[in-house]
Amino acid sequence: MSHIKLSELQSQIAQCLKQSLPKSLWIIAEINELSVNFKGHCYLELIEKDEKSTNIVAKQRATIWSYSYNLINSYFKAETGIPLQAGLKVLVQCSVEFHALYGMSLNISNIDPIYTLGEEEKQRREIIERLQREGVIDMNKSLEFPVLLQRIAVISSETAAGYQDFMHSLHTNREQLAFSTTLFAAAMQGQDVEHSVVAALERIFEHEENFDAVVIIRGGGAKTDLRWFDNYSIAAHIAQFPLPVITGIGHDKDSSIADLVAHTTLKTPTAVAEFLIDHQNEVLQEWKDLQQRLSAAGTAIVETHTVRLQEYTNTIQLHAQHRIESENLRLQYTHNRMQNAAKNSVHTEIRHIENLHKNLQHATLQNLRVHKGNLELYEAKIAANSIDSILAKGFTLTTNAAGTRLRSKHNIQPGEVLRSYFADGVVESTVID
Repeated sequence: MSHIKLSELQSQIAQCLKQSLPKSLWIIAEINELSVNFKGHCYLELIEKDEKSTNIVAKQRATIWSYSYNLINSYFKAETGIPLQAGLKVLVQCSVEFHALYGMSLNISNIDPIYTLGEEEKQRREIIERLQREGVIDMNKSLEFPVLLQRIAVISSETAAGYQDFMHSLHTNREQLAFSTTLFAAAMQGQDVEHSVVAALERIFEHEENFDAVVIIRGGGAKTDLRWFDNYSIAAHIAQFPLPVITGIGHDKDSSIADLVAHTTLKTPTAVAEFLIDHQNEVLQEWKDLQQRLSAAGTAIVETHTVRLQEYTNTIQLHAQHRIESENLRLQYTHNRMQNAAKNSVHTEIRHIENLHKNLQHATLQNLRVHKGNLELYEAKIAANSIDSILAKGFTLTTNAAGTRLRSKHNIQPGEVLRSYFADGVVESTVID
């Protein structure tokens, strides 16, 4: 039986590869892993994924020796704005090498940055088009903010300076508005961004009734860090999230796909905090205005009835005065005709007139008491019908998500979010049937 040594087989494989392949060739691959050792040599794992299933269909080791790596990486970063890193699709010029101990590897001598730029933009465009086809790209934007934005779920890195700036601005606002914030820690750069941000959104979804909105923030960082948020999975979760999502992950001139699908996009974590504070200030001012209008309306009603009571009093006094004057004239006339009558008859008539005068005064006072009682009743009704008094009695005020008061069950649709205002707070509920 003929045979050869293993080293001879390896030698033949190397010779075949050398003869059958060109000295240098360009290949397209994705960087799956990348590391640089202390000598400056760069070691990569290149892969190819199936376009439909994203399963890895090919994998190969590659090397950029130190004398080439610094030059290639610097040029690539200058052209694309990002250094060579895992997750990038690249067009590399390389030679195929086969070593008896280490097997086949690729020796990379050049990388075309233009291809990577085009591929990044192509992937971004494909993600946006997919979100549009699925009809979800504007779903989160269509949500309405709740009346109060106090309970905030925050997705950020706990150690990020942007997160610290956000917390400081929000909780030390000059208006002393109260906010409740819960951190759901996630990576804001690197390959863990997709998994950790999506996981944070899913955790928030499990307790969505505890929050009014979601904030995604990151502070500082290079423009290239935004590429981690040009991600379909993150964008799809944000677009379809049942709570408004506010992002503060961008730069003055750049935005990610996550920004594109979010309800509200701001440039910095501090800007997000200021937005929440301004929103609460507007709500507080509206409530103060409403309170002032109610107070003014109550005061106007009291003043109106006070004026009417005074008019009634003046009218009664005028009638009484006329009656007295009329009786005095009649008395004088009677006196003139009966001056020769007996003293007893005169005294009797005088007592009659005095009693009549007292009765008129009594009637006047009684009428004044009645009108005063009516005024006090009006005041009590006004106080009893105020919103605070009604809520304190156990009644509730129910509105739809738009804030419109509901007076009939026929105006309610299944699935609609209702808000019930109690004396000690607001409860949201969803109509089942």
